[in-house]
Amino acid sequence: MVDPTCIVIGGGVFNNHPALVEAVRLELRQYLNHPLLEGKEKRIEASIYKGNAGLQGAFARCR
Repeated sequence: MVDPTCIVIGGGVFNNHPALVEAVRLELRQYLNHPLLEGKEKRIEASIYKGNAGLQGAFARCR
């Protein structure tokens, strides 16, 4: 099982409708009902780069 520190959600839909990030958290919470997985839905975050995510990724790749 993968245990990431953070799950970043971005793209046009999420950037223009930030309430969807919370909706994803609520939906995911119902699947994480094991005590060891409690609170994992809090790791889902919106992208801080918004429309510049591709540019940031390209920049990071070139360094």
